Amino acid sequence: MILNNTYSKIYKPFFSILFFLALIGQTSYGQALVDNPCSYPAGALWPLDAVCYSASTAGMSNLYNPGNCNSGNRDDGWAWFTGDGGIITITYDPDTRDAVLHVFSDDGSCSVVEVDCADAALSGGAETVTISPSIVGQIYLVRIQRYNSNQPMSGCLSVSSTNFSGGGSGGDGCGNA
Repeated sequence: MILNNTYSKIYKPFFSILFFLALIGQTSYGQALVDNPCSYPAGALWPLDAVCYSASTAGMSNLYNPGNCNSGNRDDGWAWFTGDGGIITITYDPDTRDAVLHVFSDDGSCSVVEVDCADAALSGGAETVTISPSIVGQIYLVRIQRYNSNQPMSGCLSVSSTNFSGGGSGGDGCGNA
């Protein structure tokens, strides 16, 4: 009985504080591609930390065909981020499929202007777009599509900035795969 009281008085508050600190130390990013980015969902907000987060087009539908870089009326997944004035590198590294990557600027009303696109690699090769420099506060939308197919594609998406000070490496975050 004395041991239980000692545990409750000493360790329980200590572990409660540790748990609380662990929770507030977590970033609020919960990355997942979305079918339509125009409401700027928090879950599709990509950090500029160069970490390659899992990103799949499973369950997506065709929202928009930019008409270049071998894009088509195919299922596409979307993410977004805000420019910080640094040089930003966006990389999608598919597991095995041929990806098409587009980046658009947006005025906040989902009126997009294409910044750049990439479809240089073949199946399993990473696609990369660089914005040099990004505009501070500018919303950028990222579109990912599997080339010539509506079948799901999985891989990882990283966004890095030369201005990011949160411990990111500034590299592509995908292990240079």
